[in-house]
Amino acid sequence: MFNWCESKNKPVFPSLRPGRESAGFACIYGAPGYTASVQLCLRDLEPFRILGVSIDGGVGEDIKYWYNFQEYIVYNDMMPYPDPLSASYSPSPDGIYGCLAAAEQPPLEVKSHFTQSIWLSLDIQRGAAPGKRGFKAMAETDRGTFSFSVLLDIIPTAVPEIKDAAFSVEHFINGFAGYGAEPWSEKWWDIWDSYAASLELLRNNVLNVNPLTYLINSGSRRISDDEWSFVWDDLDRYVSIFMSHGENAVACSSLIASVWGKTMSGIGYDGIGTYEIFTDDCEKWVKAFYTALYEHCREKGWTLYMRLEDEPHQKEYWLWARERVRRYMPGIKCGEPIDTHETGMELQGECDQLIPRTNVYTQGRDYYVTRQAKGDECWVYTCCFPEESWFMNRFIDQPFTYSKLLIWGCHALGVTGYLHWGYTAWSDTSLYGTGPDARFKGDGFLVYPDPKHGVFRYSTRFFAMRDGIRDYELLKLCPDADAKAVTGSVVRGFDDFDASPEKLDEAERRIFSLAAVSAETHQAEK
Repeated sequence: MFNWCESKNKPVFPSLRPGRESAGFACIYGAPGYTASVQLCLRDLEPFRILGVSIDGGVGEDIKYWYNFQEYIVYNDMMPYPDPLSASYSPSPDGIYGCLAAAEQPPLEVKSHFTQSIWLSLDIQRGAAPGKRGFKAMAETDRGTFSFSVLLDIIPTAVPEIKDAAFSVEHFINGFAGYGAEPWSEKWWDIWDSYAASLELLRNNVLNVNPLTYLINSGSRRISDDEWSFVWDDLDRYVSIFMSHGENAVACSSLIASVWGKTMSGIGYDGIGTYEIFTDDCEKWVKAFYTALYEHCREKGWTLYMRLEDEPHQKEYWLWARERVRRYMPGIKCGEPIDTHETGMELQGECDQLIPRTNVYTQGRDYYVTRQAKGDECWVYTCCFPEESWFMNRFIDQPFTYSKLLIWGCHALGVTGYLHWGYTAWSDTSLYGTGPDARFKGDGFLVYPDPKHGVFRYSTRFFAMRDGIRDYELLKLCPDADAKAVTGSVVRGFDDFDASPEKLDEAERRIFSLAAVSAETHQAEK
């Protein structure tokens, strides 16, 4: 049996063989509030079974460990791409992850001449003391138990709490078809709690929500020509679930029909209604809804952002809604995903959170830097496009580390947020699915469904993005020029970057070293 360690930045394919430099030893870095990871690799000439993974000494109660088996998706080129991670976890998991109990963890059957990666994750609790900790990870198989020596170096500075985050993360989140839960049942609400827990691990801190669904289910209705009754119970319950898992802002989902929208979704006498912009009826609806939502969010203490029309291509409708926000919701920021540079130019001075797609940002980079200097926020987003191979994206058939590099790129370029359309946009279509003919392979599958256990299965892309976001937060604790020298050495633009595992490993060592020195300097200055 061959057993060795690989970096979390290296895709491990079934065909991978150990090299001259391979060893059953790894040095990994972490911080309180960070999840340190390493891949444990096993390969043999004969089939074998992995029965479980345990930790032997040296970790301490302030570190929780869990593990996943790497799985693969095969596409037209017959190349297996690492992505979904199994739902198997350690014998003593932290409940937030919806982990399986030890008795429920099935052994993994591994084929002959097949390299199997086991992702070992170490959640470093916020009270963990800094310093180096050595331990052995033991992989039990039907061919014997194999050990891996790991040295974990914990730096003396913690990743800030989500409420204190410098980086904004927002996903358009969808339901969980196939989970078998009756909408609005207690089981249905419980699954939303698992949903929120998974987003907490990712540090998603802006909750994108369409309030109409929840308002209508609670009994909200139009009651006269110019009056609406708003009942907030279900919306409050929904938002409170996510707030309890770290969300600190609510983004009202776009209600104007996307792209070429001339109508706005709303509430009618019998539920959902549609209103044509520039009509008196639409004016009445918008005044009632915007005023009520504004007052309710203020009462609840929620930070509110408005998304008016997803990817607008005609400025007049967006600007019409923007003026109503200014009138009925004073001080509320409006932001929008922008898929053409022309639209971004047209919205200058009106859009507080410019969110260009990464290729649009690349096209108009000087413009967005200028808008930031004038006080606008600048985020970026990806949504299927750009699909060119020279842009980093979150497709399964790209290196999973692109998900980390997207966040490092945001840091290097001074971008303060990232939005993505598809956290659970699960689809089997030829556009968005995970099948051989899918065009935007797995773009809506950052996590995978696990209806049997009512939780979500993570992907390697999820892990990479999780780490990149925490790296961003650590870097914001460091001198800006020094921090950007690190990320800028790897990412010079969303289409100009170095994705080699060796380059990423070196940059991560520099991130943790810089964060440690910055923490020590700050402590000495006190």
